[in-house]
Amino acid sequence: MPATHKTLHLIPDTNVFMQCRHLHELPWSTAFPEWDAIVIVLVAPVIREIDRQKGGQGRLAKRARTANSLIGRLIDSPDVELSNNGGRPTVTLVAVPELRPDPSLQDDLDYTQADDSIVGIVSAFLNAQEGRPVALLSNDNGPLMSARRVGVPFHRVPSDWLLPAEGDEDQ
Repeated sequence: MPATHKTLHLIPDTNVFMQCRHLHELPWSTAFPEWDAIVIVLVAPVIREIDRQKGGQGRLAKRARTANSLIGRLIDSPDVELSNNGGRPTVTLVAVPELRPDPSLQDDLDYTQADDSIVGIVSAFLNAQEGRPVALLSNDNGPLMSARRVGVPFHRVPSDWLLPAEGDEDQ
């Protein structure tokens, strides 16, 4: 890997899988043009929430089942390549479910809440990466506010990544 190779690690919350277009469809180069590679890091709270949401009917359950299939591919392979155009950035999905929240933030975050737990995990992963870029990826105000409050880097999901609102069944 050349010394100029710039890799960004993003830890998404569940809404990235539920409320955005599929990861392989996203315009990563538009949102993150300065990066050569992006590694999407799946963590245990997100995996659990996707698994919990896959039952039932409707768009949410269908999207959870699709995401769960993608996660299932990580059982047989250490990573899944998401960028299929050969351009940059390359986008790869990995699972690191053993990551735990940063113990130094336990008085500032409520780790019984999934959003705060994810923010704590981003902090711990950032500390372990020895200065390499790591950030939370979310569109939800709760985890974004928690991240800002405790100084954890984050990227808000671009609005053009979001799915259109579901129509009301009465319409």
